[in-house]
Amino acid sequence: MVLLYKSLAACLLILTTASTASAAFEIGPETSRRIVLSPRSLSFAHIEGLWYNPAWISRLRNFGGCAGYSPGMFGLRELSSASLGATMPTGFGTAGIALVTSGFDAYREVSLGAVWSTTVTDQFSAGGRLNLHRLDISNYGGATAWSLDAGVTGEMIPQVTLSAYARNIFGNSIGRSSEPLPREFSLGLVWSPGGLQIGVGADSDVRFPVSLRCALEYAVLDAFTLNGGVASGPSEFTLGGTARIGAFEVRYSALVHPELGVTHFFGLSFGVDR
Repeated sequence: MVLLYKSLAACLLILTTASTASAAFEIGPETSRRIVLSPRSLSFAHIEGLWYNPAWISRLRNFGGCAGYSPGMFGLRELSSASLGATMPTGFGTAGIALVTSGFDAYREVSLGAVWSTTVTDQFSAGGRLNLHRLDISNYGGATAWSLDAGVTGEMIPQVTLSAYARNIFGNSIGRSSEPLPREFSLGLVWSPGGLQIGVGADSDVRFPVSLRCALEYAVLDAFTLNGGVASGPSEFTLGGTARIGAFEVRYSALVHPELGVTHFFGLSFGVDR
């Protein structure tokens, strides 16, 4: 029965998108660390802010790279995804590039983002991302669109940071559809006492109810970190870990849905200075 639900979900995604060119670019998280550190505004000053709140990469001081891979949401290979990204500090802020591809031969989504972020003051950062989206569906053709995302972070009091992130600010759509690409607003609060980071917040998509989320990351050792999160709408929880080996970070995360099962995510990054 679970396999039937999974197959129906994949078919529904492809068929509805093919007929309307709408609701695309929603297959799943682009990186392994992202799924446990929800909501989207909570990237905890990490290179994976390339795909979410871009303000977080303003604190990165070295050249760095990041890759993520999932063999398929809820075990469906048709919903697999992969990502690549890099950051470079400059005299005017931190620049970055983010690439993500999802789907399979008959249905493929690709997004390429140019990212820029800067520290306005010691406590306040801001960033933006200009995205180019490409959707290709076998026997239906393809379409291209762009969108703009923006985010800010501010340290309200020592160890407590407020974060806000807006996705697809102008409500751009793709193809002939009048329905926009996913459009969201996220608000989060991070408390960072020592080796522990706790985040609470919410994601709001204009088409769906607000999703409340809570995340935690704890440095068990200097070279090993555990993290996890819970969410409502849909109800799900996540667990993950990060191991630091020299200049590299290796990550694994699992997203658990009560009916659709487990989704596995893998990540690798280097040159991350936090």
